[in-house]
Amino acid sequence: MTSVQFDVVGEPKPQGSKSAFVNRKTGRAIVVDAGDASSRQNLKAWRAAVAEKAREAAAGGFGCIAGPVQVDVFFRLPMPASRPKRFRLFGRWKIEAPDSDKLARSLGDSLTESGLIEDDAKIVVWRIAKIEVWQAWIGATVRVTSLDLIPTFKRWSTPDYATAVQEPLAAGLEL
Repeated sequence: MTSVQFDVVGEPKPQGSKSAFVNRKTGRAIVVDAGDASSRQNLKAWRAAVAEKAREAAAGGFGCIAGPVQVDVFFRLPMPASRPKRFRLFGRWKIEAPDSDKLARSLGDSLTESGLIEDDAKIVVWRIAKIEVWQAWIGATVRVTSLDLIPTFKRWSTPDYATAVQEPLAAGLEL
């Protein structure tokens, strides 16, 4: 297993719902990210920043990962000024919007766009944390790790998962 880690500075933006409308001239449906033009621009800027940093990491001899990957990401989001001082000193878990899955969606698409991973569908393990920080850098620390094609289930208490993987292998079948 090999891994690469990089930091992205900037406010993380979620990639959420889509909106669709019909173009009156052509009669075709057009699908765009929901929200106003400003939020779409902010998302575009965030994804470009992630893709640039991932491209730099891939250029360091890592290349494109074609197999299964694990992505660990630590999002650092700005703390509102309304937070009590006790939280400002040490930070706090971000338990409000944006949702972790929507932040992960924008990150996964950016990693694919950068060429670091072949397809974000190959991200089989996500580990996500998000905190609020006060007057510190905001952004994300991302680690992408290539995984073996056949998972090991040493920590899983149910033997059915290991059996489901091992039986086809014993029969000479590929997963």
